[in-house]
Amino acid sequence: PVLEEAQIVYKLDLYVVDCVIEKIKAVKEKGLYLVPQSVNLSRTDFDCCDIVGEICKKMDAAGLSHELLTIEITEKILGNNYEYLKNQILRFRNLGFQVWLDDFGNGNTAMRVLKDNRVDLIKFDMEFVKELEKNGNGKIVISELIRMATALDIETVCEGVENEEQVRFLREIGCTKLQGFYYCSPLPLDKVFERYDKGLQIGFENPDESAYYDSIGSINLYDPTVLTKTSDPDGTLRIKDLPMAILEISGKNIYITRSNESLRTLFKKELDIGLSDEKTEIFFPDEGVRDLFLTSISTWKPDEGPVLIDEKLPDGTVWHTYFRNVAENPLSGTRAVAFAILKET
Repeated sequence: PVLEEAQIVYKLDLYVVDCVIEKIKAVKEKGLYLVPQSVNLSRTDFDCCDIVGEICKKMDAAGLSHELLTIEITEKILGNNYEYLKNQILRFRNLGFQVWLDDFGNGNTAMRVLKDNRVDLIKFDMEFVKELEKNGNGKIVISELIRMATALDIETVCEGVENEEQVRFLREIGCTKLQGFYYCSPLPLDKVFERYDKGLQIGFENPDESAYYDSIGSINLYDPTVLTKTSDPDGTLRIKDLPMAILEISGKNIYITRSNESLRTLFKKELDIGLSDEKTEIFFPDEGVRDLFLTSISTWKPDEGPVLIDEKLPDGTVWHTYFRNVAENPLSGTRAVAFAILKET
């Protein structure tokens, strides 16, 4: 606050950019995959200098792609002179920088930002995550906010994730990124390198597959409208207990990558198949059931749009199932499919 009042905080923030550039160079020299790094900017940065131009010059001088630096701003700094800030955000994005909105929900511009869609990702303040354990209202609020963001092609991240229950719920509702002590506490760069040397680091997905996994991660398994990609203004499709999952099909192998509690319960009851929170290959007790799944999926052409299929199980039960193609892995050819059981007769 002292530096902001003196209108010289931009010098500190530009110094931080220099530090981040050195960090990126060090990671590159180590031969590791370059992960975009974030820097937070103050409202006065935009008033005291051409912060967009200054950061651009520093990245160009270092020979680094603009994609490697993510600009984070807080929602509250957009309150004053909103149109000016909106244009500066657009400048950053047109120059190849991603812009994330930090502490979403703490200010008065939340809905305005969603409507204008001038950011790439919104970060939900950790208070949202804490509310998940207090009552059902917290879950409803964050689920609906993430659903709106996803519909507007804005990615989401939740801060302050600390336990398995939070991870499970946030993954099920389609929060694309999670941040918190559940995975690791903040570490200086030398400690990150030490974890790599000891084989303890989490690691990264192949960047060529990132878009594929982003598509899978953004599916809300409690929102049936994602299967049709249509709106549901009167809420007739909002059936919380509809069994839903993401299937991955690779040759004759079928995996359930993500599933909600309703589907896990149904699979255990009807097929005696236990599903975990992680990617699980399905080993059907009856090969006829496996062939039924594969036949239904293989005869369906994804470019024909979603399809409703009636599947008769060996015991005579009929599952009315709905499939929508989500994405295809460009490297392995694996197909991801959103799958829901609409009715059981």
